[in-house]
Formats: sequence, structure tokens, C-alpha cells
Amino acid sequence: MLKDIFGRKILVAPLNWGLGHATRCIPLIEQLLVQNNEVVIGSDGEALKYLQHSFPDLRTITIPGYDFEYPRNGKMFFAVLTQVSKVKTKIKEEQAFVRDLMKRERFDIIISDHRYGVHCSDVRSVFICHQLALMVPTLMQFMRKRIYDYHLSFMEPFDEIWIPDNAKPPYLSGGLAHDFPLPKKAHFIGALTRFSSFSPSPNYGKQHYIAVLLSGLEPQRSLLEEKIVEQAAALDAQFVVIRGKPDDKSKLNTINIQYEQCLYGQELFDALYYADGIICRSGYSTILDLSVLHKKTAFIPTPGQTEQEYLASYHAKMGKSIVQEQHQLDVEKIVAFFNKS
Repeated sequence: MLKDIFGRKILVAPLNWGLGHATRCIPLIEQLLVQNNEVVIGSDGEALKYLQHSFPDLRTITIPGYDFEYPRNGKMFFAVLTQVSKVKTKIKEEQAFVRDLMKRERFDIIISDHRYGVHCSDVRSVFICHQLALMVPTLMQFMRKRIYDYHLSFMEPFDEIWIPDNAKPPYLSGGLAHDFPLPKKAHFIGALTRFSSFSPSPNYGKQHYIAVLLSGLEPQRSLLEEKIVEQAAALDAQFVVIRGKPDDKSKLNTINIQYEQCLYGQELFDALYYADGIICRSGYSTILDLSVLHKKTAFIPTPGQTEQEYLASYHAKMGKSIVQEQHQLDVEKIVAFFNKS
């Protein structure tokens, strides 16, 4: 699959849904470049900006996004259901955009990370997805297999489905990719983490602090930041808050809180590696990164996002993490958990 691709012109197009789809494409792009491929990046918004910073020498193309509306009340699954028709329209627009793009660019391969309309019947088209079997609210469990089949129908135009997870235990995605039989074109490609090639820097300056890794969609990203900072400011502990806001230039440091608007590569790896613990969302790309860090973690799932709620609970059962709901956040208890030997 990936390791067999040499000397091709390739479009890599992650969805702009937080930064997760973009960050897990980093090791994929790096591998493709090592194998002498010409890589063009296609995305929009913060995801595109992050990849432009990570690969300043690569050409990029803005592909219009889905303009999804994210709820403040946390009812993410139902927000998705009410916007299915809107997303279908955006997918058709995506398909038309890619058809026109192919006339100019003539890619040999298209790799789409969760962009359902980024494919072409004339070339090898790959879809990256870890959540084939969507997690649904408890009252809708009886429909989960039917929703799974419906979700697979969106992937029919693709030649291959690449699942960023292990083919054998330990599974990182749990039931998201392992609950139902997979189509023959689906393949496990291992954990895609931007940290796969890093090792800790010697003589790192910071000591005894808690890293707060903020990510995900607004307004929930900012709501979580406000709650954490308000409580952290009153504690006898040091925090490094990585905001995931590359365009924000404001200076916010306080006595016990150091802010980093956005960190990349080795700087981000070191900030997380040397922390006494990490507070973060339980998005799948974050879990991929944590799989190589082996740190104590406090997961705070995005309210109403069933995938994150499931992943937080699933990984907490394995040992080195705890789960707190955002509306019951207690940073003092998280600090106590990190301080336990």
C-alpha cells in the first residue's frame, strides 16, 4: 500500500475538522516524500495552515470545506443528522472541484482523509478513516449496523480504505473499526502519528508541569480552555497550555500558566513528553499521538461527541488515564491523579 508508492504525483487532502485529520497526515506525507513522490496538499482553514507550516516547501491547494455548524449545547450526533443533506450538497461540490482540478493537475493518486468527495474514477483513490462504525446515542443502538452500512455507501467510489490502527491487539480505535466485518478494500495501516520519528531532546528546560493540549472545534475548544484556566490559576501547580491557535499573537502568560499558541514537530513532542501529565480531548488523532508518549492522561471528551466519549472510556480501562466530563471538570483532582506514583 503506502510503502509501494514511488515516483507518483499525489494529492493528500485531509478534512478541516479540528487539526486531527491534518496532523495524522504528517507521517503519511513524510513517507511519501522519502519515496520520491510529488505531494500536493489540499485542505482549508486551520488544517491547511497547520500543514503549510509543517511543509513550507510543498504546494498547497484550498479545497472548499463543508461549513458544518457546531452546536454549543453539545448534541453533536443530532447536529450531524440534521445537516446530512447540507453535507451531501458539499460533497457534490467537492466532486466537481476535484474533476476540474484533475484536468489541470493530472494526479496519479488521490488520498482523502475523510473528504467524501475527493476522489476520481480515473485514478487510484484512497479514503482514510478510523471510525467506520459510528458511535450512536444509547437509544439508537439498534440502528448502529444500519448506520454503518449507510456510512460505507459514502466510501463506495474509493478504491481503498486505509484504517490508521493496528490489525492485531492492542486496538486503538476499539469498536469504531472492529465491531463489524470490513469490506475487502479496507486495510489496517498501523498508527499514524506525527511523533513517530521523534525522540526527546536532551537537557529540556521545563520541569514539573502539566501540559494542556487544546484541540477540536469551536465553540467547545474555547469553552474548555476557559474552564481549565479558571481552575488552574488557583492551584499550586505549573501548566503549559498549548492552545492550537496558530494565528493568535496575544500574550497571556500568568504566574503558573505558560501559553503556547501552537507548537509543531520537536517542540510539541518535547512539551508533551516531559510533562507530568496531559489534559486533552479524546479525539482519535490525539490518541494516536499518545500511543508513542506513554503518559498519564486526563481525557475530557467534547460534550455530545459520541466518538470521543467512547474512546475516552475505552482507553481509560487500559490504565494510565482518567475521564472527566466538561461540565464537571475538576482540575485539582486531575493534578492529584498525575501526582500519584
